[in-house]
Amino acid sequence: MESWDLQSIRQDRTEVKAAEETSRKKEQIKEIYTTEYQEAVKERLETAKESGTYTTEKMLVEQNPFGTNTLSLYVYFATEEPVSVSYVVSVPDSEIAAVNELGMVEQVYDLGNYQLHHDYVFDDDGNLLILATDTGKQTVEDCVLKLNPSTGEVSCILDLEDLLGDYKESLGMDQEDLDWVHINTIQWMGEDSILLSSRETSTILKIQNLNTAPEIAYMIGEESFWEGTGYEELLLEKDESAGTFSNTGGQHSVTYVQDDSLNAGEYYLYLFNNNFGVSKSKPAYDWEQIEGIETSMKEGEESYYYKYKVNENNGTYSLIQSFKVPYSAYVSSAQEYKGNIIIDSGMQGIFGEYDASGNIIQEFEMELAGRTLRVDVDRVAKQANGAVLMHYGDTTVLCTATASEKPRDGIDFFPLSVEYNERLYAVGKIPGGFNKREGKASENAILTCRVIDRPMRPLFPKDYRNDVTLENLVMSVDQDCSPELTAMLGAAIATSISDIPFDGPISTTQVGLVDGEFVFNPTAAQKEVSDLALTVASTKEKVIMIEAGANEVPEAQMIEAIFAAHELNQKVIAFIETIVAECGKAKHEYTSCAVPEELFEAIKEIVPPAEMEEAVFTDDKQTREENIRVITEKLEEAFAENEEWLAVLGEAVYQYQKKTVRKMILKDHKRPDGRAIDQIRPLAAETDLIPRVHGSAMFTRGQTQICTVTTLAPLSEVSETGRTG
Repeated sequence: MESWDLQSIRQDRTEVKAAEETSRKKEQIKEIYTTEYQEAVKERLETAKESGTYTTEKMLVEQNPFGTNTLSLYVYFATEEPVSVSYVVSVPDSEIAAVNELGMVEQVYDLGNYQLHHDYVFDDDGNLLILATDTGKQTVEDCVLKLNPSTGEVSCILDLEDLLGDYKESLGMDQEDLDWVHINTIQWMGEDSILLSSRETSTILKIQNLNTAPEIAYMIGEESFWEGTGYEELLLEKDESAGTFSNTGGQHSVTYVQDDSLNAGEYYLYLFNNNFGVSKSKPAYDWEQIEGIETSMKEGEESYYYKYKVNENNGTYSLIQSFKVPYSAYVSSAQEYKGNIIIDSGMQGIFGEYDASGNIIQEFEMELAGRTLRVDVDRVAKQANGAVLMHYGDTTVLCTATASEKPRDGIDFFPLSVEYNERLYAVGKIPGGFNKREGKASENAILTCRVIDRPMRPLFPKDYRNDVTLENLVMSVDQDCSPELTAMLGAAIATSISDIPFDGPISTTQVGLVDGEFVFNPTAAQKEVSDLALTVASTKEKVIMIEAGANEVPEAQMIEAIFAAHELNQKVIAFIETIVAECGKAKHEYTSCAVPEELFEAIKEIVPPAEMEEAVFTDDKQTREENIRVITEKLEEAFAENEEWLAVLGEAVYQYQKKTVRKMILKDHKRPDGRAIDQIRPLAAETDLIPRVHGSAMFTRGQTQICTVTTLAPLSEVSETGRTG
């Protein structure tokens, strides 16, 4: 007789259904995201608008008419008075909805006299197992419902009173609405078994024969709590061979995990151990008798991450991993992710990632200008050379530093690229119009890239030719915490902790002047009334960049502002140094592209410094370039047989020229164009250079000239809007 593998048949059936559903959704997506579909919706809405008179009392309202956003409303009405429209989305807790990949509700299932709470899970047949409460009973009765998504059929397959009725009766309860068991987690374990977590009893239960004759296979909980109830016989025995441990108190988010390295009948359970003992149905029970269990919701208490190993073969469980996490008496979660543990201490509003030893993935904080600056290291972008998730107030910026493994061939410069990516979603906006993609970088983004580049570029080795990219992605914006400043700091930190050679760290501070007082990293409101917009970047030793705009501010006050910013920068640099000390990588070796020193010496013998000074000492750019060309040709002729030197000769001449100019300015106090140190280039302005246009002007600064032309369109080309407007 042929044997049948029912599990495989179920799996195959599930996979076929999933493939069919995926194919159907893809076809739906293709249909909705077409010009024809969207135009048809527009025409239908226009027809609806014309078919009636819509006012604030009677509005045309359609939910998600375009099919692209399930939470959208199309609202149309006419009014002569200014009005605003708002709406609230609510879902009855007696219903559960199926939502597709477009966010569209495809079907709503009514749970009848049951209210959904906490958790649900799919079984092997694609049925939904739902935690719910029977509203027809006086006390809160936790049940497990089975929902067939294909037919919509809902059935109650487990009432906890049927399994724990004797315990409930022993409590002698006559209170209405008493939540006597409170199931907060359901896990499918296969073979018609589920795992439940009861917060009220601080107990984990395995239920077997769920669809036929449900019964408790075992429980994990405090023995003294169940003593005398008859249920203590179902408790697994603690295996404390590796050390004693306390049972859980009010645990949440119990997760069942199979592991191929374990024997049959063995598996892991991990959970958030709230460490909070409370039982309203058994108020006389003294949780304080259990070492480590808290009975208050005070700040400063401790919760734990627990990982159990269950051995059903010998009826034991052991604690194999545990560490402290921020305290939360109730709402909380623990999930494993790529070998780390994600902890959500819900009541504290704290979310963190921990390694296997319980060390939080590096998180650093400091107070900066009255707001909290937080730096998360190694949380995201783990493949980058260096990455930090920056939080300043509610502003969040992801900053990464990456470098190529080898230098780029055929270049004589450092290939540094700085990106600052603004996204409309970061400020709660959606791109409008037909084109839903955001366009090119804004002027502000380009300028921010430059402000980041300018102080950082000189701190990379001058002979470094590996491609380096500093990427700054703005993820959320707090208008009072500058995302530009946050990105500047993040780029510096990401590079400093990376293995990319960098002579940092650096810090940047913005300074405003409001009512005669300096304001550091000003808010949006302060910037509006500030007489000063100053940005100062510093290393530990000195100021390396200043960018400023101002109303009339005394020179002494400007200097004071620069020094004040530099002082604040030192505090930030000290903070960054603690991060580098904790998380910094060793800087990698690289192929040097430096000009050989012997080449410089050979060049000076052929072209003495006096000759180079004479070549660059002219205010005419073309003359200066011609002089340098002649010098370069002379050197190429002299080194014609040295291919290695010829390859870097251009860079060597440039550096020689640069050093000569610096020496002339700093030591001899003369500029190449003959100007004094305190003399600016001649400025000139002319108007009406170009005939027949409506306006023209040219501005000249040295040898730099800009000509601007303004022209108005003729009246014949005025648009219909222009005529009526």
